[in-house]
Amino acid sequence: MRFKSILLAIAAGLVLADASIVTLALPELLTDLHTTIEGVAAVIGVYTLVLAITLLPAWYLGQRVGYRGIGIAGFAIFAAASVVCARSDALTPLLIGRGVQAIGGAAGLVAAFALLHTGDKPQRQLWLVAAVLSTALGPALGGLLTQLFDWRAIFEAQIPLALIGVVACILEEPVPAEPQAAELVRPKFSPAAALGFVSGALTGVLFLLILLLVAGWNVEPIAAALVVTALPIGALAGSRIRGGSATTRAAAGCLLVAGGVLALAWLPDAEVWWTIAPQLLAGVGMGLSLPALGGELLPERTAHDAALLLTIRHAGIVVALALIAPIAANQLDSSIHDAKLQGTAVLLDAALPPQDKH
Repeated sequence: MRFKSILLAIAAGLVLADASIVTLALPELLTDLHTTIEGVAAVIGVYTLVLAITLLPAWYLGQRVGYRGIGIAGFAIFAAASVVCARSDALTPLLIGRGVQAIGGAAGLVAAFALLHTGDKPQRQLWLVAAVLSTALGPALGGLLTQLFDWRAIFEAQIPLALIGVVACILEEPVPAEPQAAELVRPKFSPAAALGFVSGALTGVLFLLILLLVAGWNVEPIAAALVVTALPIGALAGSRIRGGSATTRAAAGCLLVAGGVLALAWLPDAEVWWTIAPQLLAGVGMGLSLPALGGELLPERTAHDAALLLTIRHAGIVVALALIAPIAANQLDSSIHDAKLQGTAVLLDAALPPQDKH
């Protein structure tokens, strides 16, 4: 396994994790940028939407000008956009920066897949590791940076990692364009729909769970980061499970994700420990279903295949965010209103002189 391939996989993992790495910073963004739940959801949604739209055009461009070249340009654009995000003091420039990040990220991902799939099997395995673990690990890393520094540190840390991608692409040998027949491949509807639904469900879990932990239960970001590491631990365990058909593993994984989501919806008490088992369940389902769906039931032999599968995954995330953000906003507003009423009631019932209650 070549060192430059490891660097390239790290850069690809950064782009894939960027859809989730800001989730633990969302409560801080909510107050720091004076925005709404829908506004902070857009910080994730804009990135995933633009990424989903630009992945296939990035593949087309890579076919024409070369994957190595678009990888260098893509990761460089991602690094420059990360500077814009880190320096933003309002929601609008942050969203613009996120959109530009996604454009560069799409080019970097397509190039990374093409360059990593020209060597031996361990080198190709790096793509699978980046694809499965990066999304699950993102929130924990983001939470750690948010607590130690602030939300801007998340984007500042991305700059050198993206530049690593630039260096890795420079060091890689150029790869030939794919056969034109690759353009004609169409995914099967059922596994494609399952891939989109599972990706959306997992993002919904992270988005709502982090709002619950940080905004709802007042858990510190580092503590919340430790809590949500249960998801990547489960994903790693699930990815190691072998045997059975791809259909069986995909179905079992989807059921486990569904079970984890339902369990999080019916927590018996406001204790972080109750969230661990559902996260592990969903994580194992993630590790089982994503490789079985993307790579087995849905082919991932070419950069075109990879761009198509990533488009499906991120389209599912966009739909999930569009559905849950208004619901979360309504619930948060209702919870704040109830909390104010309860606080007023406690003050009025307190054994204090009337003038002290004013």
